[in-house]
Amino acid sequence: MTDSTWLTAGVFAQRARLSPKALRLYAENGLLVPEKWDPQSGYRLYASEQLRDARLIRMLRRAGMPMRSVAELMQAPREQRDSHIAAWWSRAVAEFNDRRTVVEHLSQVITGGKDSYTMFPVTTRRVPTQTLLTEQDYVDVARLSDWIVQAGLRQLAAAAAVGGQTAASIVIYHGDVSEDSDGPVESAVPIDPGRAIEATLPTRVEPAHHEAFVTISRAQIRYPDILSAYDAVEAWITRSDLTQTGPPREYYFADPSTGPEDEPVAHIAFPVSGPADS
Repeated sequence: MTDSTWLTAGVFAQRARLSPKALRLYAENGLLVPEKWDPQSGYRLYASEQLRDARLIRMLRRAGMPMRSVAELMQAPREQRDSHIAAWWSRAVAEFNDRRTVVEHLSQVITGGKDSYTMFPVTTRRVPTQTLLTEQDYVDVARLSDWIVQAGLRQLAAAAAVGGQTAASIVIYHGDVSEDSDGPVESAVPIDPGRAIEATLPTRVEPAHHEAFVTISRAQIRYPDILSAYDAVEAWITRSDLTQTGPPREYYFADPSTGPEDEPVAHIAFPVSGPADS
């Protein structure tokens, strides 16, 4: 490679149609690093062969690809880059569809379509003391569904060895889970307290308490429709002048992934102070 193949950062940015700021950002993130540095002048020098990658990065960023995904793509062999782009685009379309669903849900709530929560009648009950197989982790919304499934499978296998599951599986949200928050979340399966000592997974005792809850169908469990069920219970607790005494939870008494859309599959519940059993 001769000296004529080397370009200063300014010339390289101009030929790649990048701003100096963007070029520095790409270097700082390891996407496009100068091939060498001239110690006498202090100039960062790029090889002309890097122009192809610079233009590719610019187009990927224009398409909306996150910096981390661009870095992964640039580290891949050239013959694999097309599959990286296809995989990222598939995820991007799915994320856009999720956001569109959320916006449609918000529009219905704002315009009054779901604001009355009449589709979610709230009931109360007393839940007895339970011994639970338990697993807790910090999980963001992108990992939540898969984590719930995997944790549940581990717990069901462990429960089978001590007489089986004795009540509905539970997912307890000890903190908010969203794009910006990661819980923590607890997955729990009730078991026979007399055999807890034999369990291969951690256990704990959940004290008896009262709950306000709604029943939701397989169709209603999908995000973001499930949020309306949470809102319904919280609004009812406020109207009833009760106090929430524990984290919200979901009880799954049927498989949420398969079956008729209108079949009841879960309860959305909040522990509350002292209502009468119903």
